[in-house]
Amino acid sequence: MTIASGAPSNGIIYFADSGSTYDGYINYSQADREMTLATAQTAALKIDSTGAVTKPLQPAVLAVPNATQNDMATGWVTIVFGSEVYDVNADFNTSTSTFTAPVTGKYMVTANVDLSDIDTDTQWMYGGVFVTSNRTYYMNLVDPRKEYSADNNSSFSSAAIVDMDASDTLLFKVRTSAHGAAQMNVTYGSGETWLSICLIA
Repeated sequence: MTIASGAPSNGIIYFADSGSTYDGYINYSQADREMTLATAQTAALKIDSTGAVTKPLQPAVLAVPNATQNDMATGWVTIVFGSEVYDVNADFNTSTSTFTAPVTGKYMVTANVDLSDIDTDTQWMYGGVFVTSNRTYYMNLVDPRKEYSADNNSSFSSAAIVDMDASDTLLFKVRTSAHGAAQMNVTYGSGETWLSICLIA
């Protein structure tokens, strides 16, 4: 089967249901030499003339703090991300700093947190923990008594491919022992604290 169309035109295959002219389609643009696949009447995947593939609707989030987070308590503390740089599928809640998986899949999660005034009386701390509905991913275990000669600042990066079911949630936290003062802070305004999530499979 050959679908022929003029140089500035499109060759399109439509998939319709009883309630609409089309619901999905495959479109080839002769002008751009670009192939588009659509579902629910919306472009979901594009292949350009170089073979590069983009997915305009793919869930993806970059969240950052919108205020200071000072004198955090010992134990579990959720890092507050009150602002979004982007949220393609509207899956991140800035009020609770919670990501909710829209579909079951594997999500690439990366984060960085910049902490100041870490108390050297703290016996241990995890500088980054992904807490999901399925499991908890611990990262960046340090002993401030050995790592720092005095109350100090440090930056912690975390990354994991996280399996999530639809409607599962994810929070980014730090965890410290119940020693030392509630004095640790999250750096705000310098771009050093952020959380990024993207569906990859």
